[in-house]
Amino acid sequence: MFSSVLTPARGTKPSRRRTRRRLAAVCCAALLGLAHTGCSRPFWRKQADMDVYQAEMERFTDPRWSLPRLNVTPDPESRFFDPHDPDCAPLPPDDPAAHQYMHWVDGWQGYKGWHKFGDTLRVENPQWLLRYGISPEMIDPQNGRYLAGPPKIEQVKVQDAVNLAQIHSRDYQFNIEDLYLAALNVTFERFQFGVRYLGIGGREPGADIVSDARPGRIGRATADSRFGVSQLLPAGGQLAVELANNTVWLFSGGNQTNSASVLSYSLVQPLLINAGRKVVLENLTQSERDLLYETRDLARYRQILFTDVVGGPGGGGGYLGLLQLAQSILNEEGNLDRIRRQVDLLEASTGDRPANIASRIDLETLPADFAIPENFKGRLSYDPDRKLLTWLGPMSEEDEIQLKAISKDPAYQDAILTIIVPLRAEASTLDVVQLKSSYTGSLQRLRNLQRQYQDALDNYKVQLGLPPDIDFSIDQTSLSQFELIEQRLRELELIVTDFVPQSWAQLEVPPDGQALPPGQEHVPTVEQLKKVIDEYERVVRMVSAEGIQIVRQDIERLRGEVPAILESLLAEENRDRLTNDFDRDQRIFDLTSAQLQQRQDEIVLWRKELEDPDLSKEARDAMRLEILDRHEKLLRDTRNLAGTLVGVRAEMIRVRPYAVSLEDSVAAGVENRLDLMNSRALVMDARRFVEVVANRLRSQADIVVEGDIGTSGGNRPFDFRRDRSSYRFGMRFTAPLDQISERNTYRAALIAYERAKRNYMLAEDTVKQQIRRDWRQMQVLRENLETSKQAIRLGATQYDLAVDEALRPKAPGQTSTRGTGLQGNNLLGALNAILNGQNSLIQNWVDYERNRLNIYRDMGIMDLGEDGVWNDPFYRDPRIFNNEPEPGLVVPTLDPVGASALDDTVSVGDWLDGRRGDGLRGDDAAGLERERRQPLELAD
Repeated sequence: MFSSVLTPARGTKPSRRRTRRRLAAVCCAALLGLAHTGCSRPFWRKQADMDVYQAEMERFTDPRWSLPRLNVTPDPESRFFDPHDPDCAPLPPDDPAAHQYMHWVDGWQGYKGWHKFGDTLRVENPQWLLRYGISPEMIDPQNGRYLAGPPKIEQVKVQDAVNLAQIHSRDYQFNIEDLYLAALNVTFERFQFGVRYLGIGGREPGADIVSDARPGRIGRATADSRFGVSQLLPAGGQLAVELANNTVWLFSGGNQTNSASVLSYSLVQPLLINAGRKVVLENLTQSERDLLYETRDLARYRQILFTDVVGGPGGGGGYLGLLQLAQSILNEEGNLDRIRRQVDLLEASTGDRPANIASRIDLETLPADFAIPENFKGRLSYDPDRKLLTWLGPMSEEDEIQLKAISKDPAYQDAILTIIVPLRAEASTLDVVQLKSSYTGSLQRLRNLQRQYQDALDNYKVQLGLPPDIDFSIDQTSLSQFELIEQRLRELELIVTDFVPQSWAQLEVPPDGQALPPGQEHVPTVEQLKKVIDEYERVVRMVSAEGIQIVRQDIERLRGEVPAILESLLAEENRDRLTNDFDRDQRIFDLTSAQLQQRQDEIVLWRKELEDPDLSKEARDAMRLEILDRHEKLLRDTRNLAGTLVGVRAEMIRVRPYAVSLEDSVAAGVENRLDLMNSRALVMDARRFVEVVANRLRSQADIVVEGDIGTSGGNRPFDFRRDRSSYRFGMRFTAPLDQISERNTYRAALIAYERAKRNYMLAEDTVKQQIRRDWRQMQVLRENLETSKQAIRLGATQYDLAVDEALRPKAPGQTSTRGTGLQGNNLLGALNAILNGQNSLIQNWVDYERNRLNIYRDMGIMDLGEDGVWNDPFYRDPRIFNNEPEPGLVVPTLDPVGASALDDTVSVGDWLDGRRGDGLRGDDAAGLERERRQPLELAD
């Protein structure tokens, strides 16, 4: 930093001119060299990162706020990662209208080198979509559209969603940057107490080189340079040492050079204002504490981020909200399907029209293209002798469409319209209209739910930091536990439901399909009975083999989980309800299994009876009625299995129990909430600030020690001499008379301290309030979940009874209620009960899990792994999204009395082994009907 001593050689005038030019060139080179002595951008950036990360790691003194990520640079897969050199990044895309001012502003030409580092067409990372199969070349640079279709992120699980949020979440990146900035401030405050390259008065090292050439005067060049160091001491003292040099070149005579140096030192020690470690170390103390606060804030934000990703911000949305909407859509679709089925059944049985009444119309000749479809055989026929077209039984909308499509012949179309109009008119009863009206309302709700789901998906994508125009879907396998009826059991019920009217059709018409004269009824032949019995046996065996196995597996599974479920239930009435309902499920299942076995035994008896060659017409007609009656009972058996499965699976919908008392929960929150720790520390910050500003009210009294040591002169810049030194000692004093500003600051600090105490009390009260609210909500939601299970059972029972009532033939002398709207109202009430129960079940399950997230977050004890996922068995279990029993949920088992009581339960196989072959007695059948219809026990 010091200029060299230059001694130009003696010579002629041209020689001196050359010397001046050389000196001028040296001066210019020296100035240019000094202008570029600063370190490069990468050097300062890397040095700042090294100091910051070191300061941040020093804060990891407690596992509660140890952080897995410190790097302020986003993940390379993030949307906002910049792959370019951060110190020489290309220009981002700009607004065209605003960009012109960078090149011309107020008539002045702007900087020409703006684009020397290049330009980029996009703000976001062009490589972030590579993992999804989208390269930058597949995106239109002009409008950002995907040329090969949008990227797809499908079947996202909770862990995947959390990972996406940590990579792409803007708020998470902001919090990491806030921590970095706080640590950056710490590095500066620490630097304040280090040895700094500042001289006396805070001057930075530097040099001035001036060449003075005037006509008629002696030319000369002057170089002034200085270099100093200083240090701030913890007690407020300021020590500084500085070396200054002055060199003069005279370009006359002998080209004389004179160089002199001065070594100066200074020590200033405040005694009153700005004195003492209390005041001097305050900025460093506060910055160190602020870094700790930011570290805790980031640790807490990680808990908030996980809670928001899973449960949604503000208690709505999130992954669980999407699951709830998806299940609501499934529930509404199931409701639509049930309404459609009931409309079809009601239309088939509306009024008092028996299923075997035929509708006939004269038709002179059949069209040439007329052919009876396979599914119409036995219902549609033509008598060429009597010229009659006959339709047997009711007609659905599908039947009507297919019947019209058989032929386009005008005469045929007129004939079938004559048949269709009265049949369809008879079906338009109040019951059917009510159900159809409900169907339209359900259809509108379904469309709205589907729209809400897509809106929620877009919101979730933005929450995770993803663009809303990508294809995104979540894994819905966790909803399998809410599939209360196995798909195969639904199919079996539909097979049995469709088989009943088909049996009627086969037994009510002659084998050749010819229509009978009015008033004459057909008695089925032996061959017809055998055919129907064969089909009936196939369906019975199917229900017995598959339906029984499905329900038995779930019953056995629930039997193994009952002890743990009972232990997790808080209310005694819920434990009693579960025990009673499970016993009832087992009894219904056992009785239904026995009835299905009886159906097979009856088939054997029917076949033996049909082997009699002299079987009378009356016996065949009685068998027909008996077979049709057993068909109806088979349908009821299938519904019994479905109803039992609904109750059993509803009981297996489980949540992790929360058994911490209210007092312990609040105590844990007060002890572990990181933001509450920061609020407590802010009170101390305010108190310390009072002391700092109070110091400014004092007088200024400083002890000053200064001195200089000079050189001998001439051209000896380092020849320091004692006789050219000086020493000064004294004191500076300023009276505290003009202190209004300081007075006001001090009084404001006292008020701020009182506010800080109140804010801390409010923060502590708020933490307690949040935890108390969460705790109470946990208890309510746990009970509501059990009530929802009960509502599901009641809804299923209500639906079965309403369907039976709607389809049951009236007894002799009984007034029919069909067409009055009563049956429609009963069915609508049952359908709404099922739908409301299903929606309530998923709502309470989601709300409980959300609240469980909230209470652990609010207590500050949500332990997160490095991947940002909660170290909770529910979220760490790889089977979380399968309907598998949750390991680790079995808390203390039942007492010996309760356990032995369950062990004594007779298995389904043992019960059947003791009954098989004996048939089902009448009192057993009546018992099943009573079990099926008895009201479920209501919990208080």
